[in-house]
Amino acid sequence: MTDSLEIVWDAPAPVMSVTASIIYTHWIGVQARRPDSGDVLWESADLDPGIAFGIGVVAATERRCVVQTGDIHRSGLPPVSPAYRELSVSTGEELWRLDTGPAGGAVLLDETLVGIGREGEVVGIAPDGTVAWSRRDGVVHEVVPTDGTGAAFSPGPERLVLIDAQGTILWERQHEPEQFRYVQYIGEGLFVTGRTVDAYSIGGERVAHYRSDDPSPAGFVLGDVCIVLAPQELLAVRGEEVLWRTPVPGARSGVRSAACNEVRVDGDICVATTSRGVFAVEPADGRVLWTSEFPNGADVVVIDGDLIFTNGLGGFRVHERTSGHVVASWLIDDPQAGFHRPVAMGNGRILVALANGNTALVWLTQ
Repeated sequence: MTDSLEIVWDAPAPVMSVTASIIYTHWIGVQARRPDSGDVLWESADLDPGIAFGIGVVAATERRCVVQTGDIHRSGLPPVSPAYRELSVSTGEELWRLDTGPAGGAVLLDETLVGIGREGEVVGIAPDGTVAWSRRDGVVHEVVPTDGTGAAFSPGPERLVLIDAQGTILWERQHEPEQFRYVQYIGEGLFVTGRTVDAYSIGGERVAHYRSDDPSPAGFVLGDVCIVLAPQELLAVRGEEVLWRTPVPGARSGVRSAACNEVRVDGDICVATTSRGVFAVEPADGRVLWTSEFPNGADVVVIDGDLIFTNGLGGFRVHERTSGHVVASWLIDDPQAGFHRPVAMGNGRILVALANGNTALVWLTQ
């Protein structure tokens, strides 16, 4: 079988967010584009001057689009104050604006936007842009969306809190304090990483606790097990018990590197990207299914049925799920070209954030 990759459309604007009917990009404002053609449905270019480098869609559904602007100080341009702004999904018209602090992230829970206030507090914002409630648990730098159950945040290096749309605490957990810990919702739970890894189910049960020799390994929460990707090994942890360990293919013993990039699990396959490429294992026992080297390493992995998309510096590849065989590739012979990042796809189509800042829809054809 010979497959090829064909560019359906290419837009000179970075992708920010994707819903079923709209792809949001930005370049001197926000553009809403048709997924099939890239045509601009509307463009909101009447935002503050210099906003191109400080805007982001922080929450988007089929009915709502909320952007956040940040502090910008560029020569010859006035500063842009941090604020949340809701744009109409049909016209791009600004519906409301609420000044905020220089923090990031927001979550739509039902009709409430849970975000960050001017002083680092967590706030609930009503559909009309007014503050419905606020919580002052400490200075919060990011709000993490979950599966719609709630919003997670860390008001300190040793605390993790999950709240609902009304700001009520669903649960709170304490873990080892570290100077920097990163929280993300991945798989079926919350993954908190630093030199110590903690994983929690959405119900608040601690799934895993693991002390890593390397800072900030990647992970994936799978039921009562957490898959952890460190520079030298991939391992499965339940509680404090290591169920299996698999050496990262090609990793040199005793050599520390930033090899832990991303790990994803889909049914009977676990795929991880490292500084040497990509490999797949059986999630139950860590048995290696296949490996594939990638020039200059791989970064992102996205699994779509029988196809697996991975990227690296200067291009990306499409792998067959069971064998890892590369069925198509798009590579640029330039190690300085940067990463082409797959961000969404389906039915043989993949949306790619190109290294030059553009966005392209790529079609896999036989």
